[in-house]
Amino acid sequence: MDEFCLYGAAVVLAVSALLVLVRTVIGPTIYDRSIGLDVLTAICLAAISVDAAEHHDGEFLPMLLLLSLVGFTGAVCIARFAGSVEGEEVSGDDGCVAPGLADDTLGGSLPAPLPETELEKRREEGL
Repeated sequence: MDEFCLYGAAVVLAVSALLVLVRTVIGPTIYDRSIGLDVLTAICLAAISVDAAEHHDGEFLPMLLLLSLVGFTGAVCIARFAGSVEGEEVSGDDGCVAPGLADDTLGGSLPAPLPETELEKRREEGL
């Protein structure tokens, strides 16, 4: 019974990896490829976990942690840099769009900017 479950998991993981590879290669946009690589990373994590469970060995757990961190970091980087619109400036280390270059995504819920004189007055007061 254990071998049946092991081989069944291996077949499911192999078929899903093949389908994800096809989607990653064919995918017309960078988002399709990014999602494909994320899912492929998750499939690799599952395959390593199945192997560790079969051998009753926790030796691969640090590798699972490292691979999951690499997959997360890659997904965040792709989402940050591929999501920018051409001509859009990214200012600072936080990735915020420079003022005046982006529409108000909160639908007008932001307060109106202070006039320059009021802003200068607040800066002088240290607020």
